Amino acid sequence: MNAPVEHSGLDVLFVQPAGFLGGAERSGLELAAALERSGFNLLFAVGRDGPLASFAARELRRIAPVSFPLFVRPSLYAVASGRFPRALAGLPGAIGSIRRLAACARLVYANGDHALLPAALSGLDKPLVYHARDVRLGGAVLLAAVKRAAVVIAVSRFVKAHLAAQGVPEEKVVVVHNGAALERFRALPERSSARRALDVPSGLPLVLWLGSLVPWKNPSLFIEAAAALKGKAVFVMLGGALHPADRSFAQTVVHQARRSSVLVFPFAADPAPYYAAADVVVSTSIGEPFGRTLVEGMAAGCAVVSTAEGGKTEIIDDGVDGVLAPVDAGAFTAALDGVVADASLRTRLAEAGRSKAALRFDISVCAAAVGGIISRLIGR
Repeated sequence: MNAPVEHSGLDVLFVQPAGFLGGAERSGLELAAALERSGFNLLFAVGRDGPLASFAARELRRIAPVSFPLFVRPSLYAVASGRFPRALAGLPGAIGSIRRLAACARLVYANGDHALLPAALSGLDKPLVYHARDVRLGGAVLLAAVKRAAVVIAVSRFVKAHLAAQGVPEEKVVVVHNGAALERFRALPERSSARRALDVPSGLPLVLWLGSLVPWKNPSLFIEAAAALKGKAVFVMLGGALHPADRSFAQTVVHQARRSSVLVFPFAADPAPYYAAADVVVSTSIGEPFGRTLVEGMAAGCAVVSTAEGGKTEIIDDGVDGVLAPVDAGAFTAALDGVVADASLRTRLAEAGRSKAALRFDISVCAAAVGGIISRLIGR
């Protein structure tokens, strides 16, 4: 259980304004917990606008639920595009919260774009680390805020290239591949038992797509492949709208998926039971900064098939521990069909993927690299 918030003697104020359970938010929480386990005295400032605060209270010793009214997705992008009056309405309160919480901290850690602007404007005379987990913020706002950061951590070389294209000095950016808490995938139930628990048909390979239902995740490509391969596998979609602005798109996707005989499950706080039931995990996104679901799928012993896009090409060695395919319905469907039809190939890819995930993408690997950066900045 987390202790009452006291700010004296803090090593790190870890700023996580978005309170929903997206991949970046999960990764931030798991990183904060790993840093705390490694000995950092850390306070996790988390937005009240979703379930992340309750998860953080179970994982961390000290949390501070804070209102960050500016940093819901449409407002953040309004800042980036220059529509300041509405977007900046909550900025003074966000800055004030960070100043108050960071008064006794030795370093401020801005986890993602939502945290960067108020942290950069807080005016604190201490190091700021910006963890760049996205490729959607750019231009003058990004450059002005990043100028304040001592170090920028990019989750992939793809994100670093985006930052460089925006004018961020390359020498300021360090690539640390995202990590995930993979221990919970090491003792999953047997596949047939997992399917029975979810009431999912057995007898055919199960292909799983999971993520937030937003356009750049490109769920229509999965639905097209599922329709073309109907009868060869069971196709499952796990996801939903994390933000109200995405609900209309999500409803359309769910309707299309069900028309194509895809089994649709709502967003789950713990996706492990779905990974346990799956033979193949699929990612269809375009411009993905990293690809957390692929790492989790590998750790769960699934073969992975992905579009050859963004940071995902830094996770998968094509044909060795997964399959990469073009963002083209015909080519992607053919690649997925090859994996679905060949049980020995699935086994080979899954075994190699599980080994790679444990070696390169466990949260302990990420936390060791990030912890080294923090230690250098605070002289620990």
